[in-house]
Amino acid sequence: MTLSESRVFAGGPGWYRGDFHAHTTCSDGAFSPRALSDLAAEQGLDFLAITDHNRINAFDDFDDSYGRMILPGVEITLDQGHCNVLGFEGNVAWVRELLHPITELSYAEAHSFYKEHKDFQELLDRVTASGLFVCLLHPLEIPYEWRDGQTPVSFFQGIELINDPTFKGAGIANATTRRLWSAWLNAGYRVTGIGGTDFHSLKPEDDPNRLMRLDLPLTYVYAVELSCQAVMKALRLRHAYVTMGPRIEFEARLDGRSCVMGDDLGVLRSPANLYGRVEGCTARARASLVRNGKLISQAPVKEGEARVEWEVVPESGGSSWYRFEVVDDDDQSIAISNPIFVGAAPQPQPRTYGSFLEASSAT
Repeated sequence: MTLSESRVFAGGPGWYRGDFHAHTTCSDGAFSPRALSDLAAEQGLDFLAITDHNRINAFDDFDDSYGRMILPGVEITLDQGHCNVLGFEGNVAWVRELLHPITELSYAEAHSFYKEHKDFQELLDRVTASGLFVCLLHPLEIPYEWRDGQTPVSFFQGIELINDPTFKGAGIANATTRRLWSAWLNAGYRVTGIGGTDFHSLKPEDDPNRLMRLDLPLTYVYAVELSCQAVMKALRLRHAYVTMGPRIEFEARLDGRSCVMGDDLGVLRSPANLYGRVEGCTARARASLVRNGKLISQAPVKEGEARVEWEVVPESGGSSWYRFEVVDDDDQSIAISNPIFVGAAPQPQPRTYGSFLEASSAT
């Protein structure tokens, strides 16, 4: 089924909220595609990405008469790890051809599709050539971490910073993933940080005491309108932040204009002022401004709110990125923005995923 990328569900620019990682009965989820969409609406989402494991037939349940925005995706599920592919129109011929090495396998067989398989590299090459948005999922969350150390970092346009916080071990993995993302940014890879609930069921089979929601975490995107096309463009521009509930603002003011998170200010001719703000935070936490992965300004959250400011002065040469984040006493991200960039845009040298893990373990 083809879903129109340009269909507008709400007009006007604004921050739209959704989930980029959820499963239906078409793979291993407990809800049918339409029932999952109903749940998303009940929990206040503006859009929902359905990303079944190696399957795209969920989109046969929708057409352009359907009243809620469904963003087609697929979780490429390999023995070496998982990644989401977003930005196509649904269950259409060219996507089936793109993914045929895995969509034709049973769900159990797909988990044994590994890098020594004859079609593994061909699959990655085809996905790279497709121009679709590829997001690395729960990269450090055992036992679903990404294990192909030879994958070029350039393969990924996005990284999942917060994955299902109810999952055992997610806390350590999410905190470490935030630092991995910082290392990528420092190396010049402007990869978009997003979140994903990895929703399967309200009470997952591995632990019925867990309570999953489609709004924990949420990813907000600043789009010119609510449409698949506009949301995907916002992702590529990094106009997004991830949150466990609080709303945040992060902007730069320069020469009388305002820039949002994800923007590139270029080489400065005059000072720029950064402003970060959080509201509605119920956790014991601190709001921070981070430059190139290092803390530069911080304020405690009091009565749910905090503000931080910073003046960026022109520098000769080099480049920097600045991020606003709210972190609790256990080093967990409560909310985290995409960066604002300053200076000449770097040209990253080709690096493999494994080289970053090796460098991290060495420190």
